[in-house]
Amino acid sequence: MSTRRRTAALMVGCVCAAAAAQPADRGPSGTILTSGTETALWIVSARSDASLVFRRKVGGFFEPVPTLNARIVGINPVGERLYAVTGHGRFYVFGDGAWLASAVLPRERVPSDLCGDARYLYALVRSPGPGELLRLTDDTPPATQPFDPGGAPLSIARYDGRVWTAVAACPPGLASDAANDTPPRLGLLHGRPAIFRLIADGPQRGALEMYTQAGAGTAWDSTVITPPLPRLDGFWFAEVAGVPMLVAALAAPDDGPQLKVYRRLGGADPGGSEWRTAEVQLSPLPPGTGVARYEHATAFNQHLALLMTDRSGQRFVRFARVEGPPAENTIDVREVLAGRAGPQRGPAWVHSLTLAVMLSVLVLLFLFRRAALAQPAALPADAAIALSFQRMAGALLDLAPFVLGLALVMGVDWRGGLRELFAWALGSDVTAGRLPPTRTLAWWAAVLGAYTAYSLVCELLGWRTHGKWLVGTRVLSMTGERPALVQTLLRNVSRLVELLPPLWVLAFLVVLTRNHQRVGDVLARTVVVRRIVPPAEQ
Repeated sequence: MSTRRRTAALMVGCVCAAAAAQPADRGPSGTILTSGTETALWIVSARSDASLVFRRKVGGFFEPVPTLNARIVGINPVGERLYAVTGHGRFYVFGDGAWLASAVLPRERVPSDLCGDARYLYALVRSPGPGELLRLTDDTPPATQPFDPGGAPLSIARYDGRVWTAVAACPPGLASDAANDTPPRLGLLHGRPAIFRLIADGPQRGALEMYTQAGAGTAWDSTVITPPLPRLDGFWFAEVAGVPMLVAALAAPDDGPQLKVYRRLGGADPGGSEWRTAEVQLSPLPPGTGVARYEHATAFNQHLALLMTDRSGQRFVRFARVEGPPAENTIDVREVLAGRAGPQRGPAWVHSLTLAVMLSVLVLLFLFRRAALAQPAALPADAAIALSFQRMAGALLDLAPFVLGLALVMGVDWRGGLRELFAWALGSDVTAGRLPPTRTLAWWAAVLGAYTAYSLVCELLGWRTHGKWLVGTRVLSMTGERPALVQTLLRNVSRLVELLPPLWVLAFLVVLTRNHQRVGDVLARTVVVRRIVPPAEQ
């Protein structure tokens, strides 16, 4: 082989070796991490050279935070801050809009699990050497002493924002290998660390066990929480609305993974507490999506937030709730990473168009339909203006089937969708040009189109919809006659504008106007009436 060929082969080999040495990203979005509290949910897309971080607060949308130029392997919030650990054992904290370096563990160890509360970050880590960490004591000064794990493979460390200190050495039987799917998990019960592990042998093999300490320096007490769980694929600890929960995912190749949720009921005394099975309801998935695997569970807004993968490898955050159906929609992680899950900033004309439409409606009403607002309608003797609550009840009866039915067909949680639309209508989102998620907008557009077409056909054929029939109302012209075709078209087409969330405030015209008219009625010179007994017959 010539020198040139040998040199080329050597260069190709070096390039291949360098590529192989780089950590591989899992899937097109990299490694996805989630963590949360009752007030904030975090999603991280960790790649080999940088990690994209997104935060969502209760009632809001996902917002990107500054990118961390490192591969994050673990995250956990502490209060309003987010702690992140990289694959090289470096710790960073995000707060006040910026990432700052934090203290590292001895020998830059990477924790196998993290948890935290409003003050401290806790780490389950391979035990340090004697004296590498100080240990907090409950005695009088000195308040610290050198920590000696005594041969235990794992230990618990605590970070207070300044330094790491040792809390306790874990029971000697806990394995330090976190490479499998069921490593020990770390949690907090009434401010004290607790360890959860899978029993590997004995009569309780396959069950989950909890280790707790009554106080600093005391012996570990163990409690078997669950019966043996066949095909356990993973388990996680989360505290939802102050209630400790343990989530177990069981592999079921035919029907998809199954979830088992256990709640800890009782006080601070482990002996007086009991873990009970809890039935949860899950947020619906998009049509055609099935769960292939659950990867993580955390808490958010009184829900369990479950990171899952579908059969095509796409990630979603699915919500579970113990008492009642979830109030959160399933989140497509792709939309979060692409910026479509919110807060979406619409084009620059969104705010201008909204103001222009509202001003145009007001001008039309008060300049060209002022008489319709002030003068009484000339009604037949057996008709009177419908009451405001009748109008609202009839509208709800007509609208509800489209809201619920299309939500079911399109895989949207209608409660969460309406909450997102109300946030757009009542909050500052409209002035900022922000829009709800794409799926919510598509669902509401379908509802508006179907509801408008339905109302138009019903009123053309019989003067009223099914909702008006149920509450005993019908539509008339202000002259007391049957509305003309143009009037019916105008009052129904105007729904497409009135039912846009930023214009929902115009619905108050039904209460404020003399004839209890909405915008479409004022423009079309129509009224909604109820049947009464004529005075002569009385």
